[in-house]
Amino acid sequence: MPASGIELTEEAKQVCKKVFKEQIKGCRLMIKDEKCIVVEEGSIINNDQTFENILEGFKRKNFRYAVVNIGFTKADTVRASKMLVLKWAPDDGPRGGRTVTALSWRGLIKSLDACIPVSMSDSADKCVDTVIQKLYSNEKVEIVEFEGRKLVKEDGVYEYER
Repeated sequence: MPASGIELTEEAKQVCKKVFKEQIKGCRLMIKDEKCIVVEEGSIINNDQTFENILEGFKRKNFRYAVVNIGFTKADTVRASKMLVLKWAPDDGPRGGRTVTALSWRGLIKSLDACIPVSMSDSADKCVDTVIQKLYSNEKVEIVEFEGRKLVKEDGVYEYER
């Protein structure tokens, strides 16, 4: 249980299990009434949708989490996938929201222990490079494709090929 006492609801746990089983790509989660973490209405992302569909719900001043399964290809043609838990805590969001989100973050990570935690706090973070840097920041791994889209690395930053 998170130190804050804020836990995933049973429904949220079931939806997260669907992500782990790759039945859906992901979902966004939100803290409801500072009591529990619920699935945000309309936020379930199907397997035919993209990583960006998850990020679309990370709006200014709205604190959110997301659980998502991403796929990518390394330069050595090895295809891989990872489960992520994302935290969206905008720098300019209300102080109380930042506090509650921070307090429940550790417990959420622990309850979703198969996921890699990735924090985002401004619009510049809402990109593929943030995820790749978190996954491979200490390794010399080149990623050539993310979610089926070709990548280029310019000035040390990954972005989609145009």
